[in-house]
Amino acid sequence: LSTEVVGFASAVSRTVPFCDISHAKPNKALKLLFAELCFERLLPLTLVRAIIRMLSSFSQSGDGQDPASAEEETKLWESSKAVLAQLLEMCPNMKYTILEVFSSIHVFGTVVLRSSFLSSLLLKSKQNVAQSEVETFLNSVAIGRPNLASHMSPSSGTQRALLSAKVQVAVDGRLLRVTSLKHTECCFICLVTNQAVHIIDATAPGYPDKPLIVDSRYFIDMTRLVRGCTDQMLTIGWLVVKGYNAQGERQVEEEFTTLVCHCEVDRDDLLSKLHALSEPPDGTAEARVPVQSDLVFARALEKQRSEGRAPSLLSTWVICDGKLSML
Repeated sequence: LSTEVVGFASAVSRTVPFCDISHAKPNKALKLLFAELCFERLLPLTLVRAIIRMLSSFSQSGDGQDPASAEEETKLWESSKAVLAQLLEMCPNMKYTILEVFSSIHVFGTVVLRSSFLSSLLLKSKQNVAQSEVETFLNSVAIGRPNLASHMSPSSGTQRALLSAKVQVAVDGRLLRVTSLKHTECCFICLVTNQAVHIIDATAPGYPDKPLIVDSRYFIDMTRLVRGCTDQMLTIGWLVVKGYNAQGERQVEEEFTTLVCHCEVDRDDLLSKLHALSEPPDGTAEARVPVQSDLVFARALEKQRSEGRAPSLLSTWVICDGKLSML
């Protein structure tokens, strides 16, 4: 029941910012005020306190859970973080009260929460603010569309930021480099809008008000999604124009963008969101791009184990000598 309640609150928090309040030219200030009033009515402070107590009950449940319960708990934590982060961003009048609730928990110990939850919540709120700033930028400039292979036209209208994640990026096996390796956020941001996937350099000057967009790909050019055998990896196939033949016809090839997410949960969120958005405007769910598994890499890892090496207990990705390597 806790997961269902928090899931509903999460759906509300994601939907309200996209509500259209007028057919006239959008007024950002009016839209923000409308969203804040909706949040205060639909997600009141009583619900916020209830969510925190739900989290407490899961914190005290202890280890040794079965896989189904562990998955439900993870879903609860992530959905709760999404709801609270959205409220911190969109509702200035509620921000102080929400943080006060967490302060009283920390001081008096009335509710037990994961020690990392508050820090991850604040980071999520900061990420939402940056996502909003980038969305404003995308709708104020014309974004180029190089190597477009499809004859279809992209969706017109306002681009709406749906999801963002910190990633490392490789295009056809070539690792993309950030502007500054000394930056505290030494990564790219994968921003998914209702029209395209944008790769943004988080280390470039001007981010997030005037971000450096390294690559933009539209869903009409997507060919497939490949789920990596590790929980951080996702590969996206795109149709691109590589040249023209003697008759002037375009030579179309498939190009792959590999994303290594800094957070494992982001990989699954990106996969489900991109799969849903790959559906053509006038199509059905059957027309979505296929979701495949990376069997080649999985077999390579299995071969390492079969050669007498110790089984892997933990794996992650690192940048070593300019290459993306598995540790």
